[in-house]
Amino acid sequence: MNRSPSCVSFILVMAVMLGVVALRDQQVVASPQASQTVTHGPKAQALYCALWRVDKGFVSTIRVKNVLVIRPLLVSPVLFMADGTEYDLAPVDLAPGGIGNININQALDSAPSKIRGHLSNYGSVVLRFSSKAGGNATATLQILNVPESLIFTMPFGGKSGRMATSGGQTVEALWWKHDAGVKGFVGVTNTTNASEAVNVQVIGSAGTIASRTVTLGGNQTQLVDLDPMLQELPSPETMQGGVRIQYQGKPQDIIATGGLMNEQEGYSADMKFFSRMAMADAPAVTSYASAGIMVGAPDPAMNFPPGTRFSPYAVLRNSSNDLLQVTPMAYVMTGTSSRQFTLPIQSLAPNESRQLPLDAMLAAAGLNDYDGDMTLDFTYQGHPEDLFLSTGSVDQKGTYVFQVTPEGMGESWAKIVPLWSVANGSDTMITAWNSGNTAEDLIVTLTYSGGTGHYTIPLHLEAGASQMIALGMLITQQQPDAQGNIIPRTVQEGSARFENSKGRTEPIHLVLSTGIFNVQTATCGNQCQICDAATDLTIDQNPITTPSGLSVQATSTLTMTDGTTQDVTTTSNWSSANTSIATVKTRGQSSPGRVNGVAPGSTTISAALIAVDGTEPLPPCAYICPTTGFNGSSPGNVTPNIAISGPNALPLGTDVRSIDLTANGNPSGGTYSWRSSSTKIGLQNPTSSIVTVVSVVQSNQPNDVIVTVDYTMNGQTKSASTNLTVQKPSSLSIVPGTSSTTAESSCSFGNPPQAGCGVTRTFLYQVNDQFTHPILFAGMQFWDSITSGRTNGCNLTGYQTTCTDLGKPNGGPCGPSTSAAGQLEEELGICSSTCRLASGVCTTGCNTIAIQTWHINGTTLPTINPSYQCDQVLVNG
Repeated sequence: MNRSPSCVSFILVMAVMLGVVALRDQQVVASPQASQTVTHGPKAQALYCALWRVDKGFVSTIRVKNVLVIRPLLVSPVLFMADGTEYDLAPVDLAPGGIGNININQALDSAPSKIRGHLSNYGSVVLRFSSKAGGNATATLQILNVPESLIFTMPFGGKSGRMATSGGQTVEALWWKHDAGVKGFVGVTNTTNASEAVNVQVIGSAGTIASRTVTLGGNQTQLVDLDPMLQELPSPETMQGGVRIQYQGKPQDIIATGGLMNEQEGYSADMKFFSRMAMADAPAVTSYASAGIMVGAPDPAMNFPPGTRFSPYAVLRNSSNDLLQVTPMAYVMTGTSSRQFTLPIQSLAPNESRQLPLDAMLAAAGLNDYDGDMTLDFTYQGHPEDLFLSTGSVDQKGTYVFQVTPEGMGESWAKIVPLWSVANGSDTMITAWNSGNTAEDLIVTLTYSGGTGHYTIPLHLEAGASQMIALGMLITQQQPDAQGNIIPRTVQEGSARFENSKGRTEPIHLVLSTGIFNVQTATCGNQCQICDAATDLTIDQNPITTPSGLSVQATSTLTMTDGTTQDVTTTSNWSSANTSIATVKTRGQSSPGRVNGVAPGSTTISAALIAVDGTEPLPPCAYICPTTGFNGSSPGNVTPNIAISGPNALPLGTDVRSIDLTANGNPSGGTYSWRSSSTKIGLQNPTSSIVTVVSVVQSNQPNDVIVTVDYTMNGQTKSASTNLTVQKPSSLSIVPGTSSTTAESSCSFGNPPQAGCGVTRTFLYQVNDQFTHPILFAGMQFWDSITSGRTNGCNLTGYQTTCTDLGKPNGGPCGPSTSAAGQLEEELGICSSTCRLASGVCTTGCNTIAIQTWHINGTTLPTINPSYQCDQVLVNG
C-alpha cells in the first residue's frame, strides 16, 4: 500500500478581533476595549483543546510551554472521555520557560479502575493552572500516526471573561480536498456541565449547505464524520468549502477542531475553528500573508529525495454574504532583495470557496522557473473574518505537502514561536518576512534548556524581504553568537522571540511561519506564533508627590506575559484628572511622565497604553492578536511649600529660656501645626506661623531636639523640621571694649627673683556656641593650660594660668565659672629678662608664641596662640 507522506499546517480563520489590520504601508488601527488596570493576583486558569484521538494508530501528545521565565508553573492536565467522564492526570511541574510533553495514550493505559469503564478513543482535554494571566501558558496537541504519515496539530484556547455574553454563537473553518479520496472529521466538545444542542453545517464551494444537529451532554465530545454531509452537496461543490457550527450559549461553550485525511495516501491536514463575531466597524482594507512557501527545488540541506519540486497552492473562502474582491501578491527573493508580483484579482461571490490556479498565475507573471521561498499576501476591503485562507506547497507526486499559516499584516510588537524541535530526526524552519515599506532590524532570541539558554541572531530585512532560519543547521554549525553562546548539540527543543533591535515594545512589521518537519517519517506540524503580550501596566510611584511649583518624574512599567518588565514611560499616554492641581507631560512631549505641581491638592495621574492583552489566553492560531487599553494610575499629591527660619540652638540655662521659630508657608492661607521630639520642650502658639520654643536645658543635658511644623492646604500637608542642638561651648571671642594693656615696665620673676621687663593685658572672653552665638549661662566652669610653641624668642619658662594661684598650674578645673553673660576674665602677662638691657632699661624685640587650651563646661576648645612680646600680648596674631 502506498503511504504518501504529508507535511501540513493550519487552515486558519479569523479569531475574535479587537483591531483592524491595515495595508503594509499603514499602521494597525486599534479598536481596544475599555482601559483597564490589571493588578490581580494568581487565579484559576484553563486552556481547552477540543479533540484527542487514540484510534487508527494515533498517538496524542500534549505539548505545553510555561511562558513565564521568572518562575515555574504547575499545570494539571484533565482528560475528558467522549461521555464526559473526567480523568485527572498527575500535575506537570514546568521549569521557568520550560516545555512539557504528556502522552495521552500512556495515560489511558494506566487509567484507574473507576475510569476504565468510560475509556474512549477520543475526547477533549483541559490544562488547569493557577497564575496571574491566562497567557502565562500556551499549548498544542499533536495527533500523530508515523507509520501512516498522518499528523494533526490541534490548538488550545481559553475562555474570555470579557466575552461572556450569552446568545447565538458561530464558529467556522475552511476545508479543502487535495484529491477526491480526502475525507473530513470534526471533533465537537461541550466545555460546560449542561447539555447543548449543536448544529453542524458543511458549506459547498458555491454556498450550498448540508447540516446535522448533535446534542452534547456536559463535557461530552462527538467525532462528526463530514463525508455523509459532503455527499449531499452538488458534486461541483465538494472540493472545497466551509464548516459552520452554531449553538446558543456563551463563546467557547462549544469548541471544535478537525482534520482532513486520505488514509490510503497518507495525506492529512488540519481544520481550525474560530469564532465569528458580529462586527460593528465598517469594512476596512485588510491584508493577510503567508511566508516561506516553498517553490521549485527545495534546499539540498533539507534532504528531500532527488528531483523533488514543490508547487504552491492557495484556497480562499468568502465567509460573508457580500462580494469579496481579493488582490493576491507574490514576493520572491533574488539574492538579498525582494521582487513583487501582482496576481489577478479574485472576485469571490458570497460564501464562495476557490482554489487558485497558482502555477498558471505565477507562470504568467514570469515565475515558472523560480526555486526558493515565496510569500503570498491577500488584500481586500472587508472585515477581518470575511476571508479564510489555506496556503502552502505540494510536490509533483503529491507526496509532500507543506501548508503555511497565514498571518495578519500590520504593526505589532515582538512575536514568539512557542516551540521549535530538532528531536528524533525532526527539524524546524522559521521564515520571517518584512511586511513593511522600510527595512527592519530585528533580534532573534532562541531559548532552550528550560528557558535558561539563550542564543541571539541579528536579522536585517529589507522591505518585502524574507529569511529562513533552519534550527537543525544552526545547531550543527556550532557558531557562537555575539555573546559567545553556542547551542549545545544535546538541545532538542526550545522557543524563539523576534523583536525590534530597539526593544520588545518597539513596533515591527513581521510575518512568521514555523514548520516542524521530518523528511524520513514525512510528517510536518506547523506551530502557531503568539504575540508578545502584557498583563499589567503600573505607575512605579504611589503616590506621586511634588511641591507646588516644582516637578517630579513618574515612570510606568509594563509587565509581560513571560513575567519580565518593560519601561514604557516614554510611550505611555499620560494624563492628570485635575490639571488645576497638576499637569503631566505625555507621549510625544519632552520628558513624558514629568508631573508638575500647579497648586496644593489631590488628583489622579494615569498612564495608558494600547497593548496585546495577555491577561486571558490568546485566541489559538489567531491571524491577529487582540489588543486592549491598559491603564495604570496613582494618586497625585501636590503639597504646599514650607520653610523654617530662626535660631539653631537651644540656650543653656538653669532658668526658663525661649527662642522663636518662624514658618513660611507658600501659598499662603494654610494651617500650621508645630510638634517637638522631646516632652521637655514646650511650644507656645503651636498653631501659628511663629512658635516660641520654651526650655530649661542644664549643662548636663546636651540632648538635641527636632521641632517640626506641618503646613496643610487643600488637604495636602508638607512638613519641615529644624534640629535644635543644645548650646555647646565651641569658641571664645574678646568682648569689644574690655581689653587693656599696661605700659612696659620693670618686673621680677622666678625664685630667686630675677629682674625683667614686661606688660599685662586684661580683657573679657565671651563663650560662644557651635553656631558662634553667645552662651548666656552663668556657672560654666573653665580653666586653661599654656605651653611654649616652636617660637620662644622671649625665653619664657612658665605661664600664669587660671588655676596657677589655686595650686593647679596648667591643670583644672579649679572652681572659677562664667558670669551670667557667659563671660570670663582673662589676664595675660609677660616678664622676661630678654626685655631688659644690662643698663636696666626696658627694650623690645622678642616674641614667644605659646599654645593655650581652654576647657569650658567640660568641653575642650580649639587652641589659641597668644603672642608674648616685651611691650604687648596678642591673641592669635
